[in-house]
Amino acid sequence: MVNNNQKRFNMSRNMIRTLNNKILQNKTNNHSDFFQKSVRLYICQKKREEIKEKLKSGYQEMGKLNREMADEGLINLCETFNCYEDSLAECD
Repeated sequence: MVNNNQKRFNMSRNMIRTLNNKILQNKTNNHSDFFQKSVRLYICQKKREEIKEKLKSGYQEMGKLNREMADEGLINLCETFNCYEDSLAECD
């Protein structure tokens, strides 16, 4: 069983004219379907934007950690290389 609710809202005449033209272009006179599809599309777009922002902030946070790890690895590599050079010098 479908549970439908009706909502009322105000729109300017110009917006209503534009809306009616768009609905006619889609060869349907069903305003309800048009609004349902529009709202679904809007919700999907907002969810995508939220996910995009979460990913962006996550990558920025990880970027700091990656930089720290890379710097630490470089220091360790230099220390290892210096030890290697010292051991080679001792062999001479």
